[in-house]
Amino acid sequence: DAAMSLLAAGHTTGMVVDVGAFSSRIVPVYRGCALGYGMKTIPGLGGIPLREYLRSLLLQKSSKVADMHYSEMDRLFREECVAVRAYERLRSRVVELHTSYGKKLQVDMGRSGYQVASSLFRPSYLGLSHLGLHQTLQDTLFSFESDFRSELSEAVVLTGGGSMVKGLPAELQRAVGGEVEEVSHVAEGNQDREESGSLEKISSGSLKVLCHRDREVDAWYGGVLTSLRSDYDQVRINAAEYWETGDRIAMWKCVF
Repeated sequence: DAAMSLLAAGHTTGMVVDVGAFSSRIVPVYRGCALGYGMKTIPGLGGIPLREYLRSLLLQKSSKVADMHYSEMDRLFREECVAVRAYERLRSRVVELHTSYGKKLQVDMGRSGYQVASSLFRPSYLGLSHLGLHQTLQDTLFSFESDFRSELSEAVVLTGGGSMVKGLPAELQRAVGGEVEEVSHVAEGNQDREESGSLEKISSGSLKVLCHRDREVDAWYGGVLTSLRSDYDQVRINAAEYWETGDRIAMWKCVF
């Protein structure tokens, strides 16, 4: 998944920050191979725990939130959870929700959206003792030699459905590499995405954070690009290879 997500951003070497359903992973990828020995996982820091945390915060404001459908909570997560520090001082923000029974409900979110998004940097909000995304990313990068580290840091791809909170790419950039200097659209070898303006590049110094607006399907998109290669039959993992070696083959059979 990490190698495919990186390919979807037009790179074969870099770091992948994958915020999945139940956990997050920081995966170094070199020339299309995911380096399993350098991968770090943050258990419990994922999209579903974040949504549950949002629900618990809103339940403190109104017990009727318990009737809210999961799809409505997902919409709220994507539209109202913002990882921008200006929202830390927000006192009141009233939003309209729809319950499972078709009724409308108005709830004052206040700082709840910011608290949920900030959990990616402060897992203690979720009751976890792990380091946040930015610190885990830094630890992973600094576990490599400086020359290799500079190669990996040229492309840091943010992916996964749990990363869909607003402002997260810019906040991750600030936390790891300083202030955001540039926002542009880039996608070498991904012209269709570039034309639609769906690839955001935030750069500061040597570290660049890239993400797609539809980044929850990055791995699928990278898989499509791989399947279009002329030598796909030679680089793909066939059934006989998989049954002989198991899923370990994905760690050493590179497709690039």
